[in-house]
Amino acid sequence: MREYALTFIIAVAVTYLLTPFVRRAAIAVGAVPPVRDRDVHTEPVPRMGGIAIYGGFAAALLISAQLPHLQEVFVADTWQGLLLAGG
Repeated sequence: MREYALTFIIAVAVTYLLTPFVRRAAIAVGAVPPVRDRDVHTEPVPRMGGIAIYGGFAAALLISAQLPHLQEVFVADTWQGLLLAGG
């Protein structure tokens, strides 16, 4: 049970830490669509948040693949296929 909690905490922490960097990158690249009349928010919202989520997922997957109690879940390097499919 601790392994699953550790995996969750790693995913949340990495995603939280990556979010400001991805936000700045989205603003720098111009991935900020203008506000439309039907939008709820009044300020432009940067896109590309999925990159931070993918970073958290990848970090949690790479760490959990090394944990001894989760070795039976990651048979035949399935974590590499998951990273590739997610990317």
